[in-house]
Amino acid sequence: MKKGLLLLLAIVVCFGIYIIYSKETDVKKSITAETPLKISENNSTFNNATAAVLSSYFNLRDAFVNWSADSTIQKLNDSLIFHTHQIPFGALKADTLLINTAKNFASSILAESEGLKGDSAIGEQRRDFYNISENLYNFLRTVHYDQATIYHMHCPMAFDEEEAYWLSTDTTIVNPYFGNKDPKFKTKMLHCGDIEDSINFRK
Repeated sequence: MKKGLLLLLAIVVCFGIYIIYSKETDVKKSITAETPLKISENNSTFNNATAAVLSSYFNLRDAFVNWSADSTIQKLNDSLIFHTHQIPFGALKADTLLINTAKNFASSILAESEGLKGDSAIGEQRRDFYNISENLYNFLRTVHYDQATIYHMHCPMAFDEEEAYWLSTDTTIVNPYFGNKDPKFKTKMLHCGDIEDSINFRK
């Protein structure tokens, strides 16, 4: 008789533990379902499009380093505009808020690039380039670009006493705000600057 009661008691206890565990599991599932979708690894379509934007950007940056002709700068800027328009936001695995944030930074890149098209003086073009750089930097951080480490480079005196930034995949400082043919400094300021930050979402 006692063995029967003990067996029954054990069954009741086990059933109670099962019910409690099931409720906790349901709560955990509910919390998980309500958590906004985070960035996962971006697919190749999105990564390839972003890489094309970066390639155009780096070509434009190098044109400023080399004091290229206005026609060359404008051609490279047109390439940046073209590839930015091609970003497939539908391929970005993220919640709506994050996608809209990324779209806003891409729109700002386009707006600054359009502004560069209207400027012929290299000093003004470099200001546009600085704004392009900052919006691209924020875009890459937003989408968690993980195909390369991107360095956020800092120039403390790009525009007289004003600082500016640019992006690079290399830790070597090659300053696009002074370049290698500056009328005043020649090549002396080419390597002026420091690494302020980096983007590295690679696993």
